[in-house]
Amino acid sequence: MKNEYMISLDRAIEILNPEHREDHPNMDEINEACRMGMEAMQELRDRENAENIQAAQAEMAIYEAAVQRFGEQAQILIAVEEMAELTKALLKYIRYGGAREVLDSIAEERADVEIMLNQLHVIFGDNSEWECKKLDRLAAFLEPDVK
Repeated sequence: MKNEYMISLDRAIEILNPEHREDHPNMDEINEACRMGMEAMQELRDRENAENIQAAQAEMAIYEAAVQRFGEQAQILIAVEEMAELTKALLKYIRYGGAREVLDSIAEERADVEIMLNQLHVIFGDNSEWECKKLDRLAAFLEPDVK
Protein backbone atom coordinates (compact mmCIF):
# COMPACT_ATOMS: atom_id res chain seq x y z
CA MET A 1 0.00 0.00 0.00
CA LYS A 2 1.45 3.33 -1.06
CA ASN A 3 1.84 6.00 1.56
CA GLU A 4 -0.62 8.81 0.89
CA TYR A 5 1.78 11.40 2.26
CA MET A 6 3.90 12.43 -0.76
CA ILE A 7 6.85 14.82 -0.88
CA SER A 8 9.02 15.88 -3.81
CA LEU A 9 12.34 14.20 -4.55
CA ASP A 10 14.14 17.47 -3.81
CA ARG A 11 12.45 17.67 -0.42
CA ALA A 12 13.33 14.05 0.36
CA ILE A 13 16.97 14.69 -0.57
CA GLU A 14 16.99 17.77 1.63
CA ILE A 15 15.59 15.86 4.61
CA LEU A 16 17.99 12.94 4.16
CA ASN A 17 21.05 15.19 3.96
CA PRO A 18 22.99 14.58 7.21
CA GLU A 19 23.89 18.28 7.39
CA HIS A 20 20.24 19.34 7.11
CA ARG A 21 18.95 20.85 10.34
CA GLU A 22 15.27 21.54 10.73
CA ASP A 23 12.63 21.06 13.39
CA HIS A 24 9.78 18.85 12.25
CA PRO A 25 6.38 19.12 13.92
CA ASN A 26 5.71 15.46 13.08
CA MET A 27 7.50 12.52 11.55
CA ASP A 28 5.43 12.22 8.35
CA GLU A 29 7.93 14.02 6.10
CA ILE A 30 10.89 12.21 7.62
CA ASN A 31 9.20 8.83 7.30
CA GLU A 32 8.24 9.54 3.69
CA ALA A 33 11.80 10.66 2.83
CA CYS A 34 13.17 7.49 4.42
CA ARG A 35 10.68 5.33 2.52
CA MET A 36 11.60 7.04 -0.75
CA GLY A 37 15.31 6.60 -0.04
CA MET A 38 14.83 2.95 0.85
CA GLU A 39 12.85 2.28 -2.34
CA ALA A 40 15.50 4.06 -4.44
CA MET A 41 18.25 1.95 -2.86
CA GLN A 42 16.27 -1.25 -3.39
CA GLU A 43 15.83 -0.33 -7.05
CA LEU A 44 19.56 0.34 -7.43
CA ARG A 45 20.36 -2.96 -5.72
CA ASP A 46 17.97 -4.86 -7.97
CA ARG A 47 19.42 -3.19 -11.07
CA GLU A 48 22.96 -3.98 -9.93
CA ASN A 49 22.02 -7.61 -9.25
CA ALA A 50 20.47 -7.92 -12.72
CA GLU A 51 23.60 -6.41 -14.31
CA ASN A 52 25.83 -8.82 -12.36
CA ILE A 53 23.73 -11.78 -13.50
CA GLN A 54 23.93 -10.62 -17.12
CA ALA A 55 27.71 -10.16 -16.85
CA ALA A 56 28.13 -13.65 -15.35
CA GLN A 57 25.98 -15.16 -18.11
CA ALA A 58 28.01 -13.36 -20.78
CA GLU A 59 31.24 -14.61 -19.20
CA MET A 60 29.94 -18.18 -19.07
CA ALA A 61 28.91 -17.93 -22.73
CA ILE A 62 32.54 -17.14 -23.62
CA TYR A 63 33.78 -20.23 -21.78
CA GLU A 64 31.14 -22.40 -23.43
CA ALA A 65 32.01 -20.99 -26.87
CA ALA A 66 35.72 -21.72 -26.33
CA VAL A 67 35.00 -25.35 -25.38
CA GLN A 68 32.64 -25.67 -28.34
CA ARG A 69 35.13 -24.21 -30.83
CA PHE A 70 38.33 -25.92 -29.68
CA GLY A 71 36.91 -29.09 -28.13
CA GLU A 72 37.06 -30.57 -24.68
CA GLN A 73 40.33 -32.46 -25.11
CA ALA A 74 42.18 -29.41 -26.45
CA GLN A 75 40.94 -27.22 -23.59
CA ILE A 76 41.89 -29.85 -21.01
CA LEU A 77 45.42 -29.90 -22.45
CA ILE A 78 45.55 -26.09 -22.39
CA ALA A 79 44.41 -26.14 -18.75
CA VAL A 80 47.28 -28.50 -17.89
CA GLU A 81 49.72 -26.25 -19.76
CA GLU A 82 48.49 -23.11 -18.00
CA MET A 83 48.74 -24.79 -14.60
CA ALA A 84 52.32 -25.80 -15.41
CA GLU A 85 53.12 -22.19 -16.36
CA LEU A 86 51.68 -20.99 -13.04
CA THR A 87 53.74 -23.63 -11.24
CA LYS A 88 56.88 -22.35 -12.98
CA ALA A 89 56.06 -18.73 -12.06
CA LEU A 90 55.51 -19.70 -8.42
CA LEU A 91 58.81 -21.57 -8.34
CA LYS A 92 60.55 -18.44 -9.66
CA TYR A 93 58.96 -16.50 -6.79
CA ILE A 94 60.38 -19.01 -4.28
CA ARG A 95 63.78 -18.91 -5.95
CA TYR A 96 64.14 -15.22 -6.83
CA GLY A 97 61.67 -13.42 -4.57
CA GLY A 98 59.06 -10.84 -5.41
CA ALA A 99 60.65 -8.95 -8.28
CA ARG A 100 58.07 -7.02 -10.29
CA GLU A 101 58.45 -9.26 -13.36
CA VAL A 102 57.96 -12.40 -11.25
CA LEU A 103 54.82 -10.96 -9.60
CA ASP A 104 53.47 -9.88 -13.00
CA SER A 105 54.08 -13.37 -14.33
CA ILE A 106 52.23 -14.91 -11.39
CA ALA A 107 49.28 -12.56 -11.90
CA GLU A 108 49.12 -13.36 -15.63
CA GLU A 109 49.37 -17.12 -15.12
CA ARG A 110 46.78 -17.06 -12.33
CA ALA A 111 44.38 -15.31 -14.71
CA ASP A 112 45.04 -17.94 -17.38
CA VAL A 113 44.46 -20.76 -14.89
CA GLU A 114 41.24 -19.19 -13.59
CA ILE A 115 39.93 -18.88 -17.16
CA MET A 116 40.80 -22.51 -17.84
CA LEU A 117 39.21 -23.62 -14.55
CA ASN A 118 36.00 -22.00 -15.71
CA GLN A 119 36.24 -23.94 -18.96
CA LEU A 120 36.78 -27.11 -16.94
CA HIS A 121 33.55 -26.19 -15.15
CA VAL A 122 31.84 -26.18 -18.55
CA ILE A 123 33.37 -29.55 -19.43
CA PHE A 124 32.97 -31.40 -16.13
CA GLY A 125 30.13 -29.53 -14.44
CA ASP A 126 29.73 -27.95 -11.05
CA ASN A 127 32.02 -29.00 -8.22
CA SER A 128 30.80 -26.60 -5.53
CA GLU A 129 29.86 -29.53 -3.28
CA TRP A 130 33.49 -30.64 -3.26
CA GLU A 131 34.67 -27.07 -2.76
CA CYS A 132 32.42 -26.78 0.31
CA LYS A 133 33.68 -30.09 1.71
CA LYS A 134 37.30 -29.09 1.20
CA LEU A 135 36.74 -25.63 2.65
CA ASP A 136 34.99 -27.12 5.70
CA ARG A 137 37.93 -29.46 6.19
CA LEU A 138 40.38 -26.56 5.96
CA ALA A 139 38.29 -24.50 8.40
CA ALA A 140 38.23 -27.41 10.86
CA PHE A 141 42.00 -27.74 10.55
CA LEU A 142 42.42 -23.99 11.18
CA GLU A 143 39.70 -23.74 13.82
CA PRO A 144 41.94 -22.67 16.71
CA ASP A 145 43.34 -19.90 14.47
CA VAL A 146 40.04 -18.77 12.93
CA LYS A 147 37.68 -17.31 15.51
